[in-house]
Amino acid sequence: MGMRSVDQDPTTIHLHLGAHKTATTYIQTELGLNARILASDGVTYIPMRAFRAWRRTLSRFGARVLGPPGARFDRRLQKWNPERSRTCIVSDENTIGTCGDIVGTGKLYPNVRSKLGAVAAMLYGHEVRLFISIRGYPSFYAAAYGEALRYGEGCSSEIFKRRLDPAARRWPDVLAEIADLFPSSPITVWPYETFAQCRTQIFDALAGTEIATRLGLSREVLRPSPSHDAVDRAERFAGRFGWRLAGRFMPLFESRAPASPPFDPWTETERRELQQLYAADLEEIGSNGRYRMIAPHPVQALPVQQKG
Repeated sequence: MGMRSVDQDPTTIHLHLGAHKTATTYIQTELGLNARILASDGVTYIPMRAFRAWRRTLSRFGARVLGPPGARFDRRLQKWNPERSRTCIVSDENTIGTCGDIVGTGKLYPNVRSKLGAVAAMLYGHEVRLFISIRGYPSFYAAAYGEALRYGEGCSSEIFKRRLDPAARRWPDVLAEIADLFPSSPITVWPYETFAQCRTQIFDALAGTEIATRLGLSREVLRPSPSHDAVDRAERFAGRFGWRLAGRFMPLFESRAPASPPFDPWTETERRELQQLYAADLEEIGSNGRYRMIAPHPVQALPVQQKG
């Protein structure tokens, strides 16, 4: 991989990796709504849909047609960042995989190296800073299952539970792979459970400047996870008509069960075991100097079961 020339764009890329169901839609929406305020402090937010669509085009046609990914990204960056802001924020949770990957394999983001590796090639030569939120396993896996249903990538919850091996691949494993792909980049991590408490710190970190108090952040939950009744309706529907069609009908299923509690497939024993894994992960990540953790202390005492 060749070195970048000295006249190439020196913009620092702040890459928010998600994860899914950790307020990513909220963060992306607020960054978009506050783009002018961010720009006044030399920060450009590249809209998720624009970045994702361009990334898919690059992946589809490849370097043979479009040229080296780093050069293509730099040319696109000039259009996204015509004022040459010193910092550009990119937020796309699909850069580390999808909920369909998780449900289909029973493993936590099994394709980080291939999917994020392609993004690392695009960003080669830029200063990159990485940001990711993690979430307690009981609520995360339940929410990931519901999100996969929305995209027609489902299976029954019982099959998913049998397929899932949460101890085999955990958040420290995912973070280690991210660190390997970006060996010189700082990585900021926060537990989703503390998002409401640490929101100002998180937005300041994402922007690289103390700006959150000027953003007028909303408190609205933009994309809650499907309810238990909605998932039950989807599973029964899929049994007759298939998962892809069930995904198209998920908005209807969710609208008919607005007051139902969030989907939760775990027994008390399963939930306790998943919580114990997460508590151990928080302690391990929090004590690892490779990561900056945004969270109240001590991190091992954080709650791990949240709605949404």
